[in-house]
Amino acid sequence: MDTVSDIFDAFGGPAAVARAIKVRPSTASEMKRRGSIPAEYWRDLVAGARARNIGGVSADALAAIHARRRRGEDDDAAAGAPTDDRDPTTGEAVTGTGHFSRYRHLRRGHFPSGDDVVDHVHGLREEWDRRK
Repeated sequence: MDTVSDIFDAFGGPAAVARAIKVRPSTASEMKRRGSIPAEYWRDLVAGARARNIGGVSADALAAIHARRRRGEDDDAAAGAPTDDRDPTTGEAVTGTGHFSRYRHLRRGHFPSGDDVVDHVHGLREEWDRRK
């Protein structure tokens, strides 16, 4: 297991994960979309994997997956892979690696300092102006 998506695939999808960790399927789907499973669900997830004979799901594996994700090692957008965004003015699909693509999954807590948030906002404004 290298990613959260791999775990969901091994279980058979968000509905199966939801049953294992005792949440609504929409909650599990959101976890998959974000690529992150909160630590409070890891114990039930590991137990569910064990009950279903799914190998590779352990607390250590989950910690490694989330550590790689925090460092950006498994983030395709951060690695410069093309992503499918929508142009904010026309709504048309735009494939690229611009500022919107690189940071679309980030939240304030992912920035080390307030200056990094300000830099991010300036980058978003520049990207917006470029796409006009």
